[in-house]
Amino acid sequence: MVDHLSREQTEAWLDDKVVQGIESETTDGAEFNLQLQLSRLPLHVVKEETWDPLRVVGECTFDTERVAALVEDDEDRQELLVRLSPVLATVPGFYTFLDEDGNPCEFPDVHSILLEHR
Repeated sequence: MVDHLSREQTEAWLDDKVVQGIESETTDGAEFNLQLQLSRLPLHVVKEETWDPLRVVGECTFDTERVAALVEDDEDRQELLVRLSPVLATVPGFYTFLDEDGNPCEFPDVHSILLEHR
């Protein structure tokens, strides 16, 4: 049986030795959306409805010039996909490739990867 998890209870579970910051964001329709800072990676813990599961969402952006160049070249992009595939296959939850506008896309147009676990 699933119990209702409040924002306060969720925040109490977070380890302050790992989480550098917690901010509550306003999201249309969500019961709560906590933005966490882990190292240099922002994560969101989102609860849409009272009895919905918690969603942990992170986005990894290809923001370095070197990685951006790999994605531009067909051969290098294929090599990057070969190296990323085993990692993505073991990610709990699911992932989505996003373009520069944040829309789902195919790998050749990838700008970032959205990772989500429920």
